[in-house]
Formats: sequence, C-alpha cells, structure tokens
Amino acid sequence: FDTALALLGDAIELRHRLPQLWSLTTSARTVPVRLARQIAEMTRDLSHDAAADADRRLCRSRRRIDRRRARQVIDEVRLWHDPDRALDDEQQALARRGVWLHPHPTRHHTPATAEVFMILDALEAHRFQTAIAQVATRLGALGDTDPVDQRRAKAVGVLADPQTALDLLTGESDRLPKPAPGGGAATLYLHLTDTALLEPGPVSIERLGTTTKDLIRDWLTGARVIVRPVLNLQRGDDGTDAVDQHDPPPWMRELVIQRDRHCV
Repeated sequence: FDTALALLGDAIELRHRLPQLWSLTTSARTVPVRLARQIAEMTRDLSHDAAADADRRLCRSRRRIDRRRARQVIDEVRLWHDPDRALDDEQQALARRGVWLHPHPTRHHTPATAEVFMILDALEAHRFQTAIAQVATRLGALGDTDPVDQRRAKAVGVLADPQTALDLLTGESDRLPKPAPGGGAATLYLHLTDTALLEPGPVSIERLGTTTKDLIRDWLTGARVIVRPVLNLQRGDDGTDAVDQHDPPPWMRELVIQRDRHCV
C-alpha cells in the first residue's frame, strides 16, 4: 500500500506541478523515470509557483538534468521563494549536529574497530577533511606504506592528540607517530580467568566484546596503564557488604553499573 501511494503521489506531482519534466519523462523519454520520481520527492514541499519555477529551470537544458543539478536548482528555488523557510531548515539542520560512536561495526563484528558517525557544519567538515588529508599525506611521506584509506583512519587518531598532530604538520617531527603515553584516558574492564594471562586464548572486554591478547597488547603499548583490583560482580550478594547510607561507596556504584547496566 505504501509503495502504491508513493508511486501515485510522484505521478500527480509530475503531471500537475512539473509538466515539463513529465513531458521529458513520458513523451521524449530523455529523463529516466527513477530520476523524475526523485525530483518529484524533492519538490513536494514547494508552493505551486515555486514548483513551476523549478520545473522551468530544470528543463531549460534537457541534457544537464541529473540528481545533483536537480538538488541545487530546487534548493535555490526554495531559498528564493521562501527565504524564512530556508533559514529555518538551515537552523534545524545545524541543531542535529553531533558525533556518535558505535563500538560494534555492522560489517565486521570485532572490537578491533569501531564506527564513528558525524553530522558537522559544512565548513567545519571541509576543514576536518583537509586536516585528515594533510596528516595522511604526511604519514605517507614519512614512510607509512598502508593504503590511503588506512592512513586517513590513522590521521583521525593523530588529530586526537593535538601535540602529535602539531609536530607532524609543522615538520617538528620526522618520524612516524607512536601512541603517546597518557595521551588519553580509557577504562577497560577485562574479564579474565586466573590462567588467562598465561595461556593462549581470547579476552573479553566489557561493552566491546571478545578479542585477542595481541590486540590488547597493541592498545596498551606506550600507554600509561593503571592496574586496579579485581571487581567481583558477586560481591555483596550474601549481604555482608551492605552499607547503611544513602549514597553507595564507589566500589558498589561501579559494581552495580557493570552488573545491571540500568536501574533494577
């Protein structure tokens, strides 16, 4: 039903509000149906006059109609006919900015990598892209032979350490960067048996998953490591560690967060 409704809506939009594009799609057959439907979806929120204007501008040159040009023309028409709406759209888009980390990639389920999704100001995104390209190029010049995509991924890690990035980009450093001790702080909860450190086998990391000891070793190389006592998730089950106070002590708060994840 939804598919049929969308198809009907696109047909009405094209036939009655975008007649020139309709003609190029049905009679001249110079515009693919799929592209025409995409354009119809873009113009659906325009006024009647604005849609007619977009139709005229798009069809002036039949050979130049593509999705990219259609998006540009329709955005220009929307700005011209309804500047207040265009400004509001921009502000709403900026309000949706953010950075989200997904520890478990959808394609490769392994703690070795994570996905980062970002919505940035267009100018800031361009500057970020330029910085990544500069660092990746510099890494290649210093002898990093990894493919460019991997060097760009490494560049993000370099930019996370401002001093390393500064030294690299200003030429103060002529060596490939190494993990900086104390450059960042992270708490990893490792679930180990009493023999796990001595025997080969996997290691479980809270909220990340199961990984190899080699990966743990790589992550901790050059880093400042603080070893804390084992957190026994069964501690207090028998009531011997109960406390008579409103706020729990740090060990109890940490235990409950790791054990239950949410309020019980």
